[in-house]
Amino acid sequence: MNYNSLDTYVHGLETALWTPYKKYEEIGIKDENGEWKQLNTSILQIENEFYNPIRPKQTIHRGERATVALRKRGIQYVEVRALDINPLLPVGISLEEMRFLDVFLTFCVLEESSQFGPGESELMKQNLLSTVLHGRDSLLQVHDLVRHQPRLLTQWLGDIFENLVPLARELDADFGERGDGMFTKAVLLQLAKVRDNSLLPSAQVIAALEAHNESYFDFAMRISQEHERYFKSTPLKDSVYQDLTKIAKQSVEEQEELEKADRISFDDYVKRYFSHYAANL
Repeated sequence: MNYNSLDTYVHGLETALWTPYKKYEEIGIKDENGEWKQLNTSILQIENEFYNPIRPKQTIHRGERATVALRKRGIQYVEVRALDINPLLPVGISLEEMRFLDVFLTFCVLEESSQFGPGESELMKQNLLSTVLHGRDSLLQVHDLVRHQPRLLTQWLGDIFENLVPLARELDADFGERGDGMFTKAVLLQLAKVRDNSLLPSAQVIAALEAHNESYFDFAMRISQEHERYFKSTPLKDSVYQDLTKIAKQSVEEQEELEKADRISFDDYVKRYFSHYAANL
């Protein structure tokens, strides 16, 4: 997948959507009774099957495909997906982590970004895989796509954080004293994890397994029960509960109205859905 421009990104998606995949062709679209087994036999059946760490998005209209929406109206927002849920936190993410993401994504917008050259997309994927599998190894080397040479991941991260800290201070200045340096603190909190990998959530999980002499299943159950007690001890405010109840009721009513207005079969819907895409290529 090529991220050099919106056109190259959409073209890559469209290619996957219309390129047959042999194993899917062997499965077939329907069984002997005419029941659906899959929507088609392409590499991707729909755009949402493209599970990448980050995806440009545009709100789609009813019956519209995501690639068509992107071509027609451009990028509305960016969906950041490469975020591991921290099992040690009740909601999986902290305010400090969200503030760090604010800083990092702002940095990505402001930083000059050269286009990917031949083979560099593959190197990027190798970097991601290496970090996922061996990220706590202080001697891990990855491919520096700026310097075009291998280097220690910790060193590269250090360079990035050198740019993040001044930006965080700029964001803090906008909040003044009431912000209490929250963005800088958030960045320094993540920097500490680069310098001491025992602070990483993955290391903390391993330490908990060893400290309690338990399996991962037992750990997950124990932490889940702790989170359950946390939420039961901090119930929602009545006003929030009422608002959420109202939204849920409205959603169910809208679904019922949508289903009542449905006058076509699923087969016809699928045919119309894909023909709408083909007509907008």
